[in-house]
Amino acid sequence: MLTSKGLVDLFLLLRKMRKKKSVFVVVLGDVGRSPRMQYHALSFAREGFNVDLIGYKGSDPIKELSDHPLVKIRYVSSCPNFQKYFHRLIAYALKIIWQAITLQLTLFLSMLGRRSLWSHSHLLLQNPPGIPAMAVAWSHCRFFSIGCKLVVDWHNYGHTIMAIDQGENGKRSFVVRLAGWIEGFLGRRADDAMCVTESMRMDLLDRWRIRAKTLYDRPPSSFRPLTLQERHELFLRLAEMPPEEQGLVSPVPSIVPSSVGEASAFGVTLSSPPMSPQETPGPPPPGVTTNCGPSPFSSSCPDATVFTERYADGRVSLRSDRPGLLVSSTSWTPDEDFSILLDALAEYERSFSGPLKGDLPPLLVVVTGRGPQRAEYIEKVAACRWRHVQLMTPWLPHGDYPKLLASADLGVCLHTSSSGLDLPMKVVDMFGSGLPVCAYRYKCLGELVQDGVNGLTFSTSEELAKHVINWFKGFPWEEEEHRKLGQKGDRKAIRQEVFRQNLNKFGKLRWHDNWKSNALPIFL
Repeated sequence: MLTSKGLVDLFLLLRKMRKKKSVFVVVLGDVGRSPRMQYHALSFAREGFNVDLIGYKGSDPIKELSDHPLVKIRYVSSCPNFQKYFHRLIAYALKIIWQAITLQLTLFLSMLGRRSLWSHSHLLLQNPPGIPAMAVAWSHCRFFSIGCKLVVDWHNYGHTIMAIDQGENGKRSFVVRLAGWIEGFLGRRADDAMCVTESMRMDLLDRWRIRAKTLYDRPPSSFRPLTLQERHELFLRLAEMPPEEQGLVSPVPSIVPSSVGEASAFGVTLSSPPMSPQETPGPPPPGVTTNCGPSPFSSSCPDATVFTERYADGRVSLRSDRPGLLVSSTSWTPDEDFSILLDALAEYERSFSGPLKGDLPPLLVVVTGRGPQRAEYIEKVAACRWRHVQLMTPWLPHGDYPKLLASADLGVCLHTSSSGLDLPMKVVDMFGSGLPVCAYRYKCLGELVQDGVNGLTFSTSEELAKHVINWFKGFPWEEEEHRKLGQKGDRKAIRQEVFRQNLNKFGKLRWHDNWKSNALPIFL
């Protein structure tokens, strides 16, 4: 018979046994395309938690995460395409049943892997998608994983995304309204909650009486400004990509380097020395001969890309004839209207050949991402037959995407938000890389992008075209030159210097430090 002292000792022993906590991090989607949940998992691991990251297999996860000894990535079995064989509603019901069973099975296997029903202290679930994930997660915490608490991380609302998929009358659809009720009913039963904006925190409280903690997205350390050397090495690597991997869309080459050699979208391999002073990449460093003889070490024969050049002594410089580099990341879905960017680029092309001829550079536009509308828009771009704007749609490795952002001159974000309450993580990544952004203006965007302070906003293709044209007018310009112009009162230079300073300030607070302050206390 245990005495009161014995009960206390037993309780302390159980607490000691659970000192090294384990957590589930669950997303009913592609793990590799769920950056926030990957960052959660990595932060847990850095704080000594055992982590079971659960989701679907697809894109490769962050290498640091997949290599971490405390992280196990457990994949849920992919759902068959039931719509091939059944009516849409029946197929949807079968999909929910399949997802519920396979997710529950994966959670069980994770517990068995830890060899204890006491092992997992928390289950962190991404929403959306919340059906059936929230029901499965809640039942698992209540009935199977002893003492496990459910925490929902609200990225958006599942029912508002469903409404967009159903078209014009989606919001009034019975299925959408039912999904919204289920989302709120299950969300209230979680033990704790986080969300991505202050606007969403207030809406969750008003709509469903859910009290959530705001955890803003912040860039991880991989998104940072680059040196010229790092940028040059990136461009050289991208120049070696096979054409089918570069995803070139424009049917005619619009980016033509002035140097002699074979050109690709990013690079040029010099096969002979420049033939005129105008084509010479730039003055060599002091004490180095300018004679471009047969020696492979002559600094007047640099290895070059269309953006950068490097001499034999290691000096790297930006080319004075380089094109502008504009980057956008999109999911190619209805909530990101790519036609806005398409129309803006068409206006840039017209301006290049018209009233601003000689004031604008050729433009290389790199659009990353995968999605259902990609093929449709690629076909439209190919039909445009631009001569001064070239568009490509590569799928970059995790390691090269942050470097591309840091090497670009301007970023564009088309995210509109189905609820108007979430913020685009791609803008966070761009800011962390020191890249100014033109972002689509909607309800709560001001929590991240302040127009004229740290970025630019637009709501029409005309506004976007105006921003892009004004940004690249007179390009290329160098940072030091712009600072001098700013000191002389040049408005454009002053604005870009303000952007630079504010983005540097934004980049000082990174994901893990922000997570430790705002999220970690929930799990202790």
